[in-house]
Amino acid sequence: MNRSKLYLIVQTILCVALAVLLAASAVSIYREGAARRALDPLESIYTPEIAAGRFAPIAPLCFAALGLLAAAGILFFIASFLLARWALAPVETAWDQQNRFVADASHELKTPI
Repeated sequence: MNRSKLYLIVQTILCVALAVLLAASAVSIYREGAARRALDPLESIYTPEIAAGRFAPIAPLCFAALGLLAAAGILFFIASFLLARWALAPVETAWDQQNRFVADASHELKTPI
């Protein structure tokens, strides 16, 4: 397995883990909303105007939080990628040494003494 394949595997694992975390968050948010609607069924019949009026004071804060969350996600991905490269460096070195040893050993076995 060469270096690019290892990076691809690590990136895939990290992306799947992030997707699982996001899905778990979405399920938890949905359950919280469903529980709130069950407690107060009249809250689910808001008109768009009422909902927009209640959301207007916190809209800038929500969009700022969304931007910070996106930036944090990008930083997390970059940090994960760099940590994965750092963690796999010894494995790559060992892999190269093993390949070199096998090549040298096979050459010695083919050559008569």
